[in-house]
Amino acid sequence: MLRAADELEESSSILRQAGLEPVAAPALEIRELPPDLESARRIAAADIVIFASARAVRIFFSGAWHAAVISGQARVISIGERTQTALNRHGVETLKPASYSSSGLVELIRALPSEGKAVVVLRSREGSSTLSMGLREMGYDITEIALYSVGYPRNDDLLRALVRDIAEGGIYAIPFTSAMMTRNFFRCAEMNCIMLEFMKKLGECSLWSIGPETSAVLRESGAIFREARVADYGAIAVEIASAHK
Repeated sequence: MLRAADELEESSSILRQAGLEPVAAPALEIRELPPDLESARRIAAADIVIFASARAVRIFFSGAWHAAVISGQARVISIGERTQTALNRHGVETLKPASYSSSGLVELIRALPSEGKAVVVLRSREGSSTLSMGLREMGYDITEIALYSVGYPRNDDLLRALVRDIAEGGIYAIPFTSAMMTRNFFRCAEMNCIMLEFMKKLGECSLWSIGPETSAVLRESGAIFREARVADYGAIAVEIASAHK
């Protein structure tokens, strides 16, 4: 599990339910960002609010951003199954793109009544703007608001231990759920000067990508991987278990 510490308990449960044995090695560290009045104003005035992750939902409703208000007239869109589930827990009805991509988001919004063009995307500071590109081309006024930042873990002991074990022949199934996570994983091997041995042995592991942006980073690294059919951690766990029966 390369996910951040705040997701390890949930991730462990998901993997165990699929019959897999979790090994924690966080490749990400999350830092919540403080709200500001201008961002809160834009959220309140938005015609469409897009939550890019389940973490964005948690921070918006439970963190320092809880005072920000979404208009009752706004359409709320979730990126991914977990994000939709998280919003539903807060009593928010959402729409979800059929695919985890810019084109999927554009297709969904294109089908909506064109009542307004103000779109707010709630995401991480380091998140890609790919999902917003198609909307800008359609003339939407896009505001991307960072609720949190994602970085390399300050304590990377578990990640370094995993990387070393892989270099020494340890075999794992590894789901990659973001581009940043993937970059940090390979960065750890580079920082520990074992990249050559690591890459030789990594080919014996089973690597899985959640979607196109993560796949692009894995491809650039030279890794052999599979892209999940559904952009959801639970679905990836089931796919991994099925592939290794």
